[in-house]
Amino acid sequence: MSAQIPPGTDLSTIPAGIPPLGVTPNFVDPPSLAHVVLGVNITFMILATLAVTGRLITNVTKKRVTGLDDSFCFLAFVGAVGYSALVFHTIKFNRHQWDIPLSWFDASYFKKSCFTQRHSLQKVSILLLYSRIFVASNSRNMIYLIYLGILASFCFYIPNIILASWYCAPHIGESWNLETALRCKDTERWYLAQAVLIVLLDLYIFILPLPTLLKLNMSRNRRISVLLVFMTALLAIIAAIATLANRPTLLNTADQTWYGSVAIVCSSVENYVAIIVSSAPALSCFLKVYIVDTAFYNTLRSRFLSTTSGGSKDQSKKSWPASRPEIVKNSSESSSKLNSTNEYVNLDNVSGTEFHSQVQTGAPAAGSRTQNGILRSVDVTQGFEDREHGGGYAV
Repeated sequence: MSAQIPPGTDLSTIPAGIPPLGVTPNFVDPPSLAHVVLGVNITFMILATLAVTGRLITNVTKKRVTGLDDSFCFLAFVGAVGYSALVFHTIKFNRHQWDIPLSWFDASYFKKSCFTQRHSLQKVSILLLYSRIFVASNSRNMIYLIYLGILASFCFYIPNIILASWYCAPHIGESWNLETALRCKDTERWYLAQAVLIVLLDLYIFILPLPTLLKLNMSRNRRISVLLVFMTALLAIIAAIATLANRPTLLNTADQTWYGSVAIVCSSVENYVAIIVSSAPALSCFLKVYIVDTAFYNTLRSRFLSTTSGGSKDQSKKSWPASRPEIVKNSSESSSKLNSTNEYVNLDNVSGTEFHSQVQTGAPAAGSRTQNGILRSVDVTQGFEDREHGGGYAV
């Protein structure tokens, strides 16, 4: 292609692609997918960072041990972040090819585009996590199936390195130029086949633990919770299908930069989602220990529930006494007092949980009336042991 350009031509005035009929190249402010590429990469990078951090904190502080799956997950995260860094560095190319001056395609760009964006570390991390979880099941077949998935993952991704080295890098005596980049397009047929294989591999990873999980001896709610954690693998399948859907278009289009940007988005999502999926079990434990089981979370939750439950009632219809009943040590005295008068007990902070409700105890006195009616009338008897003074309390 460069042989068709006269020497001394200003390449900054020549579009890198042929625009459709009626379309004029725009080098100043053309349509761009840069904001989409940036937004998707940054969002999923943050989510993956939180997932990996929660995973490592959980395994180090609670289990006191990290496994080979953690190492692969961390390496996959580093590789995904490195790929995003290259994407950010070439963000100006996320536009139609005819809106890019030919001078932008230099040796620096070709070297960056040679970086293979798809690697097997994420998948291997998930499968190693399976081997760590199900090793106690003493299922030899399960272990064999896990190793089979690991082998398939390497076989599906290693050709990327070989093909990129042969087609996308200059041979002996060549340089990084446009001819080399055009030759790199021949790898797209492999990437299309690989996308099909990756969808099948993700389905394999998703289905693999389900039979064992369904046989676990646990309550129904617990089983559903565990299954939901592993169901996050569906996200990886969706991302892989999106990548596969874009591959035929990228293979046949002349607008490589535009549809290449779409491929970048799909690949980034696929990379980060696989990392999040592999961290889901540890992240679930992290959220439970450091958020759900904390007093602060329970306080917020109880206040929210009390607000939502009380908001549906007319607050003007509530008329509660300002004071609580006196608690006495003699159970018979307490019982007679409660039976002779209308007492109201505000049940707060029972077993660490607030209940903003009012309960009337004891039998109502004859002829007694309340201004707004009785909402609930019950008899409550509860004993407390007084270890300091001896005896007991009756309420």
